[in-house]
Amino acid sequence: MGMVICVALLVLAIGALLWWNLRDRVTEWNAMARVRAVAGAARCIAAEELLAKLGAAGRSGAIARVWPELEPLLLHALPDCPPDLKPSLAEACHDCATACRVRVVAKALMDLRNSLV
Repeated sequence: MGMVICVALLVLAIGALLWWNLRDRVTEWNAMARVRAVAGAARCIAAEELLAKLGAAGRSGAIARVWPELEPLLLHALPDCPPDLKPSLAEACHDCATACRVRVVAKALMDLRNSLV
């Protein structure tokens, strides 16, 4: 009987971890869908919100997953980016670069940050 309870608890713990991870990824997918759906200044704003959220959370894996798709979209939208948004976008890039453990992604974020400052 004790063994059945241990197995059931283990299955519940694994299920909870999978659910937690999937929930975070769905949030990332929804945020990226919002960035993809808008253009120009609105895309710049949506990207800044996403980067600020990821940087504040310090989620290295999420930053590394999102950046390859986000970078070209953001670079395309930068000419339309409102000037008063650029400092907060630079700060969000810095926070994400600091949190990200993937060196190539962190370098790309810092390059973008340096171009905004």
